[in-house]
Amino acid sequence: MIKSIRHLRGYEDDWENCDAVIPDGEIAILKTHGGLSKIKIGNGIDKFSALPSLTGDSVNTSEREITLMHGKRYRLGECESVALKFPAVIDDDYYSEVSFDSGIYGTEFSTDKRVRLSGDGVANEKLLPNENTHYTVFIWYDGELQGIVRGIPNV
Repeated sequence: MIKSIRHLRGYEDDWENCDAVIPDGEIAILKTHGGLSKIKIGNGIDKFSALPSLTGDSVNTSEREITLMHGKRYRLGECESVALKFPAVIDDDYYSEVSFDSGIYGTEFSTDKRVRLSGDGVANEKLLPNENTHYTVFIWYDGELQGIVRGIPNV
């Protein structure tokens, strides 16, 4: 006997209007108007927006002081300041990514924990963003927080 299973599914604006708690083990699908999909699996506790995506998550935010959650990519746009915070407990497999653009005056960049950074715009393990530059910072935990910074001048 063949049976059909229907999963929860909706477009981005549908999920924004109805950010429901997804039952444990239930599959929920977010479809973008551009034709892409994200799949999330409910845990019976968290709302759809708080669940991690099986395909990876990008978070566009206007917040400039953010707590970097495991497995998330944060797209900040142009910033005068960026203050990164980290969860109280950091698992061994922790990683996160942040990208932002510094404007004509540069960007003030800080973290609430020591992160050993290397790469573009870094001096003494601290990021000192140049003006008019797009930065991507990839951070991971390997006994300590570490990160690689890549900066590309905006033309």
